[in-house]
Amino acid sequence: MYSDMGGDRLREARTPRGLGGSGPDVGGWLAFAVAMLALSGVLSGVWGVLTLLRRGVFVATVKGNPLALDYRLWGWIHIAVGVLAVIVAWLLPRGAMLVRGLAVAMAGLSIVCNVLVINSAPVWFVIVIGLDVLVIFAVTVHGTDALGSRQR
Repeated sequence: MYSDMGGDRLREARTPRGLGGSGPDVGGWLAFAVAMLALSGVLSGVWGVLTLLRRGVFVATVKGNPLALDYRLWGWIHIAVGVLAVIVAWLLPRGAMLVRGLAVAMAGLSIVCNVLVINSAPVWFVIVIGLDVLVIFAVTVHGTDALGSRQR
């Protein structure tokens, strides 16, 4: 005798409507946070790949970077941060408190990583930092939008 203890129904009820479930409808600021966190992750990953493939694109200034790390290492760090940010953005519509905390932590980590290498491409990193600040705002102020009326 097999019983999944209502697992399919529970899983469908927790999955947001935009992702194929019958759970809460994710829209407004939370959808914006998901899109911007994913975009920030992709941009960080692109910068990381460019740093690994094209060394002449990003040249260290006279000051270098504050931690005196090689730009290839910074490339790998940005790839890792970008991949983690995209994964957290994919989990964010589910509305769990842990995932919202991870989203704020990832955006904060992205800000720190970008500030440390801002000398190499200032305009690029100001854009990514701006996206991360908007993600932190959207998740902290409007993060419970995915919960609907269940757990506010």
